Amino acid sequence: MTKRPVRLAQALLLTLLLLAIPTSGAAISPPQIIAISFPTHIPTGGVAVAGTVLYRAAAGRLGRAQFDVLDGGFDPFTLSLDNRPSLQTPLPDGPQSFSFRLACDPHPRHVILKLQLFDRAGRASSPAHFAFYCDSPPAGDFLQEEAQVRPTRAKIVLNFYFLDDGVSTITRGTHYADPDAVLAPLAPGMIAVLKSQIIPALGGIWDQCSLAFRLGVSQVVRPQKLIIPGQGGRNLAELFFGQYQGVQVIFVNPTSGTESLDLLDVLRQAGARFDRELAAQGSSASRALDVFIIGRKGLLSRSNPLAFGGVAQIRGRVNVVHWQAVFFKSQQPAQILLPQIVIQAMAHEIGHNLGLFHVTPQQDSLNLMISQPELPRLFPPTVHLLPGQCAQVAPVVAALASP
Repeated sequence: MTKRPVRLAQALLLTLLLLAIPTSGAAISPPQIIAISFPTHIPTGGVAVAGTVLYRAAAGRLGRAQFDVLDGGFDPFTLSLDNRPSLQTPLPDGPQSFSFRLACDPHPRHVILKLQLFDRAGRASSPAHFAFYCDSPPAGDFLQEEAQVRPTRAKIVLNFYFLDDGVSTITRGTHYADPDAVLAPLAPGMIAVLKSQIIPALGGIWDQCSLAFRLGVSQVVRPQKLIIPGQGGRNLAELFFGQYQGVQVIFVNPTSGTESLDLLDVLRQAGARFDRELAAQGSSASRALDVFIIGRKGLLSRSNPLAFGGVAQIRGRVNVVHWQAVFFKSQQPAQILLPQIVIQAMAHEIGHNLGLFHVTPQQDSLNLMISQPELPRLFPPTVHLLPGQCAQVAPVVAALASP
C-alpha cells in the first residue's frame, strides 16, 4: 500500500517528460516569404530578367515555388527547388533565398503574380504578390471611369461558371456532392467578391450606357463530368483540353474527326441546361448572360494558336474569360486585389454579347471594344464607350434586362 503513491508519482513524471520531449510528429512551421525583389519595369521581346525571393523554411530546403497569375495574361508556372542550393546566411535560423527569371513577350502590359512556397512535406506559405510592367504602358482611363458614377436604367443578370480545369486556383478544394456531380457551389468568399467587387466594377464601365448588372448563380463546373451530346460519351475535358508548347490550354475550335467543334456553342447549351437546373437560386434562364471562367490559357485552335483573354458570341448568351488566380487582401469582408485586365476582358466580351463588334484605335484610341491584336498595350485597360455604341446595344439590353 505504501508503494502505490510512489508508482503514481513516477507515472506522472513519465507522462510530463513525454509531453515535453519533441516528437517526429510535432508541428513544424510552414515556409515564410520575407521579401520578393524584382524590377518594376522589364523589357519586352523575351529578354529574361532575374528576381530574388527571401524566405525562411524551418524544415530545411523548399520543394517548389508556385507562381500564379492575378492579372496581365502571363502563364502560371512552378519552379522546382528540390535540387537547387539555397544561399544560407551566417545568422542562425536566418533567411534563405533563391532566384527566378521572367521574360515578357512583345506586348506591353502590367502583370501581377501571386507567389506561394511549399516545403518538401507540402506545407505552404502564406501567399504574397508582386507586380511589374512589360515596357512602359500608355495612359488609360480604367480607374477614372470606375470613379465616375452614372445613373442606370437597366440591369442584366450575369451567371458565373468557373471551370475546375486543373489550372485555376480559384476552384481548388471544391467539394462535389457526389462522384458524378457536374456542378458545385462556388466558395462563399468568391461569391462575396463577385457581388461586392466584380459586378460593381463591370457596372462602373457599362454605366456609360446606363447599364448595371446583378449576380445570378455562381457555380463551379467539373469538365470531366460534363458529357457533350453527340460526341460518343466524351466530356468537355476530353474534347477541348490539351497542351501547347508545354502549357495547359483550352481550344475554342478543336477538331473531332471530320467535325469542327465550337467551345462557345457547347457552353451555350451547357449554360442553358445549368440555368434551368439552378433557376430556383434566382437566375432566369431566358434573360441572363453566362460568363464561363477558365484558368487554362485559351487558344483559338490547334492550327491557329492565337491566345485570347476572352471570347464571346455576337448577340449570344455566353462568353469565356481567362482568370486563373485571386489574391485576398482580406477575408472579412472578402476583398481581392482587383484584376483590372480581367474585368476589362469581361466587359469587352459582354459588349460582344450585346451586339458590338471591334473598333479600331483610329475610331477611338481608348475604346472598350478595341481588340488585343489591334492594340496590344493592355494596361491600363481601355474602357471608353461611344454614344453610338450605347444606342446599338439598347435593343439587346431591353430584351435581356431583368425586372
